Amino acid sequence: MFSIDKPFYSLSSTGARGLSFFDNDRIESLYDRGEILADYRHQTRSHEIQVGWSKGLTEGWAHRYTTGLAYDEHRFSPVDGSAAPILVVPEDRKLVYPFIGIEFMQDEFEKAENVNQINRTEDRYLGTFFSARLGYSSTGFGADRNAWLVRARSAPKTLDYRRTLDLGFASEMHGRAWRA
Repeated sequence: MFSIDKPFYSLSSTGARGLSFFDNDRIESLYDRGEILADYRHQTRSHEIQVGWSKGLTEGWAHRYTTGLAYDEHRFSPVDGSAAPILVVPEDRKLVYPFIGIEFMQDEFEKAENVNQINRTEDRYLGTFFSARLGYSSTGFGADRNAWLVRARSAPKTLDYRRTLDLGFASEMHGRAWRA
């Protein structure tokens, strides 16, 4: 993996950009009660370039916007000489898509000590956070199929009860909708 980026490093950041390359070749196994049922090779090639902008912190919130281009290819094949050969490998896929994204982050932190690390002062995030990203992969861009890609995350406000109990909820969703 190779990545070079300048993220939104603070709530008042007004720009971000990034470029990443990820290539991976691995053997994956399917298990049943601790026993390997089958092995297959999974080759991944994923590249992304993106740029982001924001007005910085305004009225207690940072609103951030991103756009970019992603290449995501997965190839699957049987493993030669495997003790547990697989009969059916997953379907290869290649997605190439532009995307847009939004992110809303509330400025609500507190300094705390000894929460996760002993004798350390930590910044705890207590605010509300939401991000979403939408992309469209098309054969016109060189993909092997047309597909909508959606990613969303949220972390609603953490409730802090008398410094003895924190209660927070988070959710994350990823989805792909293939179209013929």
